Amino acid sequence: MKLIFLILCSLVLATGYTQNLKIADYFKLKENEVQKFKSTWVIGSEKKIIKIPPPKRPENEASPMEPNLKDTIFSEFKVIYKHTEVDGHNVFYAVSTEDTLKADPYISSGHFLSSAMIFKNGSVLLYPVYKLSQLKKLKYSDFKAIIPASIIKTDSIVFRDQKKMTTLYNFLITSIQIGNVIHNKCLTFTIKEDWPEVTYFAQIWFDKKYGVLKWIRTTARTETRVL
Repeated sequence: MKLIFLILCSLVLATGYTQNLKIADYFKLKENEVQKFKSTWVIGSEKKIIKIPPPKRPENEASPMEPNLKDTIFSEFKVIYKHTEVDGHNVFYAVSTEDTLKADPYISSGHFLSSAMIFKNGSVLLYPVYKLSQLKKLKYSDFKAIIPASIIKTDSIVFRDQKKMTTLYNFLITSIQIGNVIHNKCLTFTIKEDWPEVTYFAQIWFDKKYGVLKWIRTTARTETRVL
């Protein structure tokens, strides 16, 4: 999958929005560390904007079975971070612990940007990738999407692949409770995915010590770190 372009837009600064945030302080990836998450999904609760409404069904066509919006699915999963080398650079990716022995596993879907990552001088270089075989074919020059080392609340980071456009925005420092513990000075931001027919929204929270604490996916599935 080839990234088409990257835009970093800095909006007009407002009072109180000029605090510099160091991304590298929060993106904690330790190779071979297993991270466990609890997942909760309330069916039909995703936040989205429909751009192209689906066509109406003929009156004589039977309606498909609709999900019960009160249904909630609970599950647990574990991811582990691995790395490979691309042109002499360490590239990190996430993989399910159940797939580590597969020859060509799906990767990065357990990470909030579904991307392989290179950490360089405090910045994060990204490339959306879904299979390990795809990653091994990449060059360093393919990693064109960049989260800069220092950002402020009003920054927007925009990058595109062949399927969608992703925007990261509304960067904030906040507190969040996970279980009985309150984590202070956490980084959070919104993720917007623009597909041809629909726009989805997600939210992510990071801790300086643990990395990802909580992730509300575009599907509205909420994944909370088990510490």
